[in-house]
Amino acid sequence: MKRLPLILALLLLTPLCYGLGVTANGAAHTVSLTWTASPDGGTVNVYRASGACTATFSPLTTNQASAGPYTDSTASVGTFSYQITAVVGGAESAPSNCVTVTISPQPPTGLTAASH
Repeated sequence: MKRLPLILALLLLTPLCYGLGVTANGAAHTVSLTWTASPDGGTVNVYRASGACTATFSPLTTNQASAGPYTDSTASVGTFSYQITAVVGGAESAPSNCVTVTISPQPPTGLTAASH
């Protein structure tokens, strides 16, 4: 019965399944991320990059609830990309799809005019 250790090793080396479908919505300097939870459970790590999906990602938060959503209230004016990973039993999955959102400056308000 030497097959069992081989099968177990393959299961441990296979990336975690994560039905991610991550989406982002940026409004008023916040970004709301939503996704489909992993059938494997666990938690989620959220990563952010300044710029396009080819930029370097840094952890934004760890051990987020697997079902989401997550709101990034630290975003400012600019373009940001996001990816998430699943973490189950200490093993981290490959990154999800990448989503990009651009936050535009807020317009000035209260403009008035007076005739003289």
